[in-house]
Amino acid sequence: MTETYLLICPSCGNETPHTLTYSINEDIMLYSTDGDEMPFDLTLLLLKCPTCNKHSLRSNIDIEDDGGVINSHVEYPDKKVLPAEIPTEIRTAYLQAERVKHISPNAYAVLMRRILESICVDKKAEGKTLYDQLKFLGTKNIIPPILGDASDILRKIGNIGAHAGEEVNKDLVSSIDSFFNILVDYLYIIPSQINEIKKKLK
Repeated sequence: MTETYLLICPSCGNETPHTLTYSINEDIMLYSTDGDEMPFDLTLLLLKCPTCNKHSLRSNIDIEDDGGVINSHVEYPDKKVLPAEIPTEIRTAYLQAERVKHISPNAYAVLMRRILESICVDKKAEGKTLYDQLKFLGTKNIIPPILGDASDILRKIGNIGAHAGEEVNKDLVSSIDSFFNILVDYLYIIPSQINEIKKKLK
């Protein structure tokens, strides 16, 4: 019987039952800062997404009895690809930002701010500044107040990255990624999924 695990595909972004293609367990030795040995059971799973037919490799996996996979780290692919529901310009710009994410957090923050501007253009937001455009999206209920706050945080972090003498730290990088994904889920992915379900219901 083929083993499957319900996962979010790092390539297409869909939550689907991935098929287990190959697995391996290895006993490895880790060392603490004091030099103490710590045996560790490393698990690697090669999984195939049925939606895009692409593989992902996950490590350090705890497998629950019900077939779910928890506490897993994606080893491959190392770059997240946004799903097709999101405009091509935004997806392309996101890939460019991801390339410098761990190399230059400041550059990453600035590029993500530019993507926020592209979203405003796509949603036909009015206003001379990005601040005004985000306010417009909130006023027109295109985004709810909580996402308006999250978007404004993205804008402010982007400003930090653009100014000399200020630094974007790792915690802020993590916040950028989280808030951005929530924003595009709300604006693009969830509406597309709802439309698909409505079509099936008809």
